[in-house]
Amino acid sequence: MLLGFNPGVSRIPSWWTGPDVICVECRKPVNKWNGIVCANYLYRRGKFRPCRQGWHGKCYRATSPGDVFPQIMLNDDMQGFMEGPTESERFGFARNGDNYVCPFQCNLCQFRNVHMRDPEATLLDDAMLCCIRRATLDSFWGRAEGRVRANLSSLRNMHERAQANFGLQDLLPAMGPFPLKDTFRMGPAIVMLKHLLDPGRYGDHITFSTLQKYRSSFSNVWGVSVQTLQDSIMARASAKMCTSTCPTNGLWFERFMGGVHSRMGDDHRSEAAISSCVMKLLLKCSEEDLLRTPSGVRRKFLVCAGLFWREFSRRDASRRSSPDSAQGVYSTE
Repeated sequence: MLLGFNPGVSRIPSWWTGPDVICVECRKPVNKWNGIVCANYLYRRGKFRPCRQGWHGKCYRATSPGDVFPQIMLNDDMQGFMEGPTESERFGFARNGDNYVCPFQCNLCQFRNVHMRDPEATLLDDAMLCCIRRATLDSFWGRAEGRVRANLSSLRNMHERAQANFGLQDLLPAMGPFPLKDTFRMGPAIVMLKHLLDPGRYGDHITFSTLQKYRSSFSNVWGVSVQTLQDSIMARASAKMCTSTCPTNGLWFERFMGGVHSRMGDDHRSEAAISSCVMKLLLKCSEEDLLRTPSGVRRKFLVCAGLFWREFSRRDASRRSSPDSAQGVYSTE
């Protein structure tokens, strides 16, 4: 008999009192407190049966070897990049209770939301499932591990106290089911992850600031589409505020972008100044080339180059002394 069964209301138990599920990876029981459970695990959506999927936190991992998305490593000033097991595995697994700080639907449900069918054994579907897993992990890592742990502990204490002292089974809101459509906008998220693998100007992949342009473009198109008819405007006197239904401004997408940012970091170069060591080296090379070059057009060019570097160094020093100057500095190291 299923716990929480109420014949006068529904044949489906409450999300919080529903049965445990079996971990997809280790095949051991998963309950609401020792793992992550899909919000739709109890419910039939459209033509699809309940997914009944859940994982222990450590069992929900990035798909290997398909997950080739870039990740920064924390920098240790004494020994360079830290290569410990904890650091190298960051962003590669879920934490127990992640589904209580970020909306969660399993890979199967997300695939059904986008394609309205079950995945098939094809390379295209496998690649999409890999990107869905990566996007879900990024949304989880939009919150720090300590905050997730503290929230889970507090939530469990509240639920158990409500049951023991007052017999309240439905104190907390239902976690699912979600509609059978792409409400999270997983489609744009996985396209952004694919774009992330494109080569960048300074490295093997684009930067986070470049990646954000896709989100801005989607939001701009949403604002001029028929969907904007659902938006509303709140006005009082001369002040106005617009509410938007654009999903890329929603909670899940905000968590997703925060996790991607944490995993990638920032790479600011446009305002970086040239260090004095580099400038002296450039002037020295120009002077040596000038002494080795006989008179002619080449010598005249080197004289102009030396004057250019000299003037550039003066202006660069003036810019770096400004309070609004950039903090980054190129060096020869």
